Amino acid sequence: MPKANVIEKTGTVNKIELNEPIFQVKASEGLVHESVRRVLALLRQGTHDTKTRSEVRGGGRKPWRQKGTGRARAGSIRSPLWKGGGVVFGPHPRDYGFEIPKKQKRKALFATLTYKAEADQIYIIEDFHPEAPRTKSAFEILKNAGIENSRITLVVHRDEETAALSFRNLPNVLVVEAESLNPYLVLNNEALVFTRAGFERMKEVWLKDA
Repeated sequence: MPKANVIEKTGTVNKIELNEPIFQVKASEGLVHESVRRVLALLRQGTHDTKTRSEVRGGGRKPWRQKGTGRARAGSIRSPLWKGGGVVFGPHPRDYGFEIPKKQKRKALFATLTYKAEADQIYIIEDFHPEAPRTKSAFEILKNAGIENSRITLVVHRDEETAALSFRNLPNVLVVEAESLNPYLVLNNEALVFTRAGFERMKEVWLKDA
């Protein structure tokens, strides 16, 4: 049975079994790869652009007369054949995103969570509700768990603003809301850390209609 490391308020770390179906799903590498590729594709800006011959400035006048010069015919100095001319079949702004079925997205997420649980890389922080952002306190929590130098993805509830701000200043921590969790965010770290509220919210969001 997969287990999670629970970081108590006292600083001790205990193990609990993860009985939820989220942590008992296997999926093909192809499905997980496709899900991660989709997330990375959505992150691409796609703002690259090149100018066609009609967009390059100048070139409105015919360089020389059609016949009698001994040179090849030319209608514009902005032809793709000329230096400084337009680009043929060059890149233009586009959206790289693509969709996969909702059930496949959910299965890929569950499979990556199962993998992290089996790798003993899931942590749950109990009872961290500072009245004001305290990065020092956040660092102490990670130090107690022995992951202060690891690359971490922290999953919080959207209402946990002070907790998110406490961890956000740590250079090795990426803070995300439970609703935004995806296979790439699950895998791209050495420790997947939840606040208790973030963990419950994640189950509420992703187990719905599962």
